[in-house]
Amino acid sequence: MKTLVVYYSRKGNTKRVAEAIANELSAELFEIKPLKKYGFFSALFASKSQIKKGVAPPLEDSNVEMNKYNDVIVGTPVWWGSFAPPVRSFLRKQDLSRKPVRIFCTCGGKPGNAIEDLKNFIGDRNVKTTMEFKMGNRKLNQEKWTAIETAAREWAKKR
Repeated sequence: MKTLVVYYSRKGNTKRVAEAIANELSAELFEIKPLKKYGFFSALFASKSQIKKGVAPPLEDSNVEMNKYNDVIVGTPVWWGSFAPPVRSFLRKQDLSRKPVRIFCTCGGKPGNAIEDLKNFIGDRNVKTTMEFKMGNRKLNQEKWTAIETAAREWAKKR
């Protein structure tokens, strides 16, 4: 069974969790990259408007041969209580209707509705499991990262 872990990460937290999951499953990784990178202020302000309006910003390359994968895992940071707009862009171009999907989010504060919003966007019946990784608002020390990566690997094993 071939698995794809697709994620968007602005600061690297979601990427690190995605890497732990991919390593555990020997899965392929695909990073979602917007054409215009989000800096601190654009992530803070422009993304709020994009989320409200359902905007899907253009991506660098979002061509993935989904037919190669049996299982897809989608990772996103939480922005304004929802999933990041680049994830919306990627998913609009993919047909996940016949694939089991697992989703995870990383959040510094409250996860809001990120998981539910993403489940609804993908199609609730396709989503098999979800996970929220709470990072906190401070820079993570090695002990905290070890705990998060361990939780990510354990979650990845669950089907």
